Amino acid sequence: MTSNRRLVVANLDLDADVFAAIHAALTAGNLLPGTAVLLEDFAELGPTLAQDGIELFALYSRRADSSLPSLSRALARIGAVDLTLEQMQARHAVRKITLVDCGELPCAPLSDFNAVAQYLEAFAENLETDAAGGVMALDFDLSGEPAQLKLLDTQSPDFVDHFVAYTKQTLRMLNSGFGQGDLPGG
Repeated sequence: MTSNRRLVVANLDLDADVFAAIHAALTAGNLLPGTAVLLEDFAELGPTLAQDGIELFALYSRRADSSLPSLSRALARIGAVDLTLEQMQARHAVRKITLVDCGELPCAPLSDFNAVAQYLEAFAENLETDAAGGVMALDFDLSGEPAQLKLLDTQSPDFVDHFVAYTKQTLRMLNSGFGQGDLPGG
């Protein structure tokens, strides 16, 4: 992200209290890629703030399926985000959409790929053709003090290693007496 691009954080479908806790932990842990403002606050500040470009950082709840009922809340919110940017006359300023796939530990590291693709397509329908897209995965546990957060870029080797380790562990559990036996080595 360039230093003059404004990072705008939006909640697609996380419960309000979960979103607030994650946003606070991301901010406190300096995990956001730059100084961020919530979409609601950005809309109140006016369209002149968009002149240097916007990176939209959209958080949503991890999904195990891509059926429309499962996705409908986030898709409706994507439409609302687009309308907000249109009303601000700032939609043209969006240079990047970063979807942040948020899941409680120990769930799968990423939503069903079709769900992620539908979110990206919904955003892309109303963006300039030169806007970029990206996906990050956020694993969290809000039960402790402080909250545990692990933010991974899905293009990074760390994410690939995380995804592979989760898959191997899950397959071991499935093949060891329905999760009741010891995990085999290797």
